[in-house]
Amino acid sequence: FGYPAFALLLFVTAAGLALFYLVVTPLASSRADLNDRYQAALADALRDPLTGLGNHRAFQEELDRQVEAAHRYGVPLALVIIDLDEFKAINDGKGHAFGDQALAHFGRMVAGGLRRADRPFRTGGDEFALLLPHTDADSARIVARRLLASALQPALRSEGDPGSLSFSAGISALPEPASSRAQLYSQAD
Repeated sequence: FGYPAFALLLFVTAAGLALFYLVVTPLASSRADLNDRYQAALADALRDPLTGLGNHRAFQEELDRQVEAAHRYGVPLALVIIDLDEFKAINDGKGHAFGDQALAHFGRMVAGGLRRADRPFRTGGDEFALLLPHTDADSARIVARRLLASALQPALRSEGDPGSLSFSAGISALPEPASSRAQLYSQAD
């Protein structure tokens, strides 16, 4: 193993390391960037852009997870389905832009009135759903009444404030009165 062979080996090793840093390092960086972008796109796909709450798809996925966890660990899970009252009149009377502001305001109010573990969603036009883990039906009723009291209070008159909003809510919970995902949803709906 002479000097020319050693020099050639050293050159090939150095070239290989240079190639590694020029090709592999940017590829790893690109892969991490693509993963970050994928995660951001996935989060956007599950979020309602108007309210910032989870959307209908996110609700369905989280409902499945929460029901499975409630059954597995023997803990209660409450579902509250909210429908804003007379929302069509707001859109017809004050315009859709004002209606959008009212929905965004309501979404912020709901998100601010829940525990960290609770999950709020906008599931359709003026429909919202709340998943309340470790909560029975009676406690969910208290949460819904508290949110209704907040929604009925005329907020501070700020730009885009819709004033008071009322809503109707349906409530159910596992393990009672519902015993399955289908019962939980149909009873709350």
